[in-house]
Amino acid sequence: MKRAYRLLAAGLMILHLYAAGQAEASASFTIVEDDSQIMLIEDSAPAPAVSGWDSGAEMVIRQTPQADDTIIVTPETTAGSGQQDMVMADRGEAEDVFQRAETSYYSGDFAGAVRLMRENLDMNYAPMQGLLGLCYYLGYGVGTNDNEAYRLFSLAADQGDAGALYCKARSTELGYGTAADPPAAKNMYEDAVSAMQSQAESESDPYTRGRLYYFLGCAHVYGKGVRQNVDQGLDYLSRSFALGDLNAAYSLGAFYRNGGEIGYFTCQKDPAQALACYEAAAQRGIPDAMYRAGMMYLNGEGTVADSTKAGVYLQMAAASGVSEAERVINEWVAANG
Repeated sequence: MKRAYRLLAAGLMILHLYAAGQAEASASFTIVEDDSQIMLIEDSAPAPAVSGWDSGAEMVIRQTPQADDTIIVTPETTAGSGQQDMVMADRGEAEDVFQRAETSYYSGDFAGAVRLMRENLDMNYAPMQGLLGLCYYLGYGVGTNDNEAYRLFSLAADQGDAGALYCKARSTELGYGTAADPPAAKNMYEDAVSAMQSQAESESDPYTRGRLYYFLGCAHVYGKGVRQNVDQGLDYLSRSFALGDLNAAYSLGAFYRNGGEIGYFTCQKDPAQALACYEAAAQRGIPDAMYRAGMMYLNGEGTVADSTKAGVYLQMAAASGVSEAERVINEWVAANG
């Protein structure tokens, strides 16, 4: 966060010179940070001792011109908030870090994505908070932690991240990481769906747009924050799948494999499409999808039975911790030698 406040201080230095009628002056300044303020000191003035900046507080910036040609930039803290001001942060660098984390996440390197995002949470970048919260919620690359997931969803939602608000609504509905409050969740769902429908179309990052389509698909399939419409929901999930969203791939696989009624609507079975979706999700690192794809090849669902391909996916699933896959492998070996 020091980098962010240096940018702020540099901007304030320009304002200071302009206000003093010295816009073309050649005076130079040194930026000095301590635990409660950043100061712009003319190079001829003595510099105070420097210590670490406290980056754990929410900042409200106040500028105080001094008689000795110093501008003091003072943060007023909000006790216990734990949230940092991001108004002047280096958004470009945050976006770069986040895109690298996204690439790791969608290539199946969940642990690497989690590590990168955790190391850079002090950037207070909403998309990063939301995706890391999803990792904690689903247990991707890190142990499931509903409390941490809810905290991160809340931080991102407070900055206007519609996808994180949808996830926060889900946690609130089910009581994951917070007290269950279905009426409050209903309002959150409605706000989230309304925001996602506009954000998804304007979002330039395909992975982020894919996640928004995924949440919109779930909302429409199950009628969360919007009137239930399974066909519309499956359309959103398909658009998400086309953009590479791994959760959409897994969900579509489940819908097409099982079919049947979802509320007042019916989803037609399509085993071949289900297998294609499961394989896409498996190749992106979802253990349950590896297991489902393996079982479909083993039983010849949506395809000709193929024990070799079944073994590949079941071994992948077993190596990823799916105990049922290991049991199936042992039984198959015992029966077939």
